[in-house]
Amino acid sequence: MKNILIVDDNQMIRDSLSSYLSHTLKNYTVLTAEDGVQAIKTMDSVPISLVLTDLEMPKVDGYGVIMHAKEHHPSVPVCIMTGSWSTDLLMLVRKLDLVPCIEKPFRFEEVEQMVTDLLEKRETISAGRSQYEGEGEPLPQPRMNIQAQQYCGVYT
Repeated sequence: MKNILIVDDNQMIRDSLSSYLSHTLKNYTVLTAEDGVQAIKTMDSVPISLVLTDLEMPKVDGYGVIMHAKEHHPSVPVCIMTGSWSTDLLMLVRKLDLVPCIEKPFRFEEVEQMVTDLLEKRETISAGRSQYEGEGEPLPQPRMNIQAQQYCGVYT
């Protein structure tokens, strides 16, 4: 089963984006989480193809979700949805080699196109990985450096 995880503490955004993507991306199940704690539990219990996360949330914020995904699910793309752009955020995105960010408010069609592109890219990479792994060589796994973990505030 292919799953997309939407993480946002705003129920209206979560529900409306989930409904839209469920309708337009028929081959995917859209799951939701209202905070980073729920998101991490979901990522650890269900295979996830892509995560869309807000940054500012209670309990564990989007940075914690990103760090958990990078550490424990490195092949899962994470996209940031935020209404508060900053130079620091742009630097973080570049430093952590994250997928595109999308600014709130957004059009659902923009999110759908971005998600579709990312999922197609992931499937292409997975197909290449399977072929590469068939040759007996392990693929290098991306790792977070300590400075990036400290910058993002890793939650354990």
